[in-house]
Amino acid sequence: MPSQTDTFIASEWLSCGRIFDQSKLLPSAQFPPLHCITFEAHLAWIEAYDWVLQRLEDEDDQGCSASEVVDEVLDVLEHLLWDVDLKGFGAQASLCTLELLPLLADAMINGHVLDALIAATNDHVDEHNDTAVEMLDFANILLLDNMQWSKYHFDRSFTQLHYLGGSLHNGTIQHVIFPVNIANVHWAIISVDTSAQMILYGDSLGWYMPSSYIDAIHHWLKIHGFTSFGKGSLLHGEQTDSFSCAVAALNTIKHTVFGYPLFTDDSKYRLCIEEFWSWPRVI
Repeated sequence: MPSQTDTFIASEWLSCGRIFDQSKLLPSAQFPPLHCITFEAHLAWIEAYDWVLQRLEDEDDQGCSASEVVDEVLDVLEHLLWDVDLKGFGAQASLCTLELLPLLADAMINGHVLDALIAATNDHVDEHNDTAVEMLDFANILLLDNMQWSKYHFDRSFTQLHYLGGSLHNGTIQHVIFPVNIANVHWAIISVDTSAQMILYGDSLGWYMPSSYIDAIHHWLKIHGFTSFGKGSLLHGEQTDSFSCAVAALNTIKHTVFGYPLFTDDSKYRLCIEEFWSWPRVI
């Protein structure tokens, strides 16, 4: 006999048929047992579908050309399981399907998802091999305390910084670009450019670069034989909401490395949908 909880979930689940037909949600052979599905996960999936559907209506109203990608994403949401592992570029960049749903909502994106998206971007950087695109660990290690920095040459925590510092010094690379978290509420991008001897900062809200990063970068560069660098602005888009900073930050990287058009408020939803669509490589 089903439990009261199962009965409640089943009732709520079936009531959600107003959004789209249950038979179209997943092929029956793939449909998971009812007791394996949480109501919260199902509701989040439905909300994502509604959000994308609204974007399709907006595209039609505005005469935009992204409707094909939107249709593809709707199809993915109708057929992809809730809790499927998705293959990332390295162990730190693997996700499950539910973790990608903030891309399909007016919501902040967390560091794990941003790291995964940056790792996917980094997979295409080979042809631009004078630039190293780093993940969040780079910024976190920069801010380690003085005691740990005193062990820079033999502490394994600094392996990547040591390698990149040497590569900048010998000219193998000329740029290191990476995301930073500001006050646990905002994402921005820093680029270290040895060709111009500049530390560049791209912030979609127009905030100032925190001095803690400037000091840490100068300290790191000095270890590798560089003198003080100047400060400047990295070309970036501007957000007008409270949740788009991660997508804007990712776009700043893509603009800098590949020349992508800059993020705008008009393009933010399309960029979110394209990031979601570009991801699903199902294990």
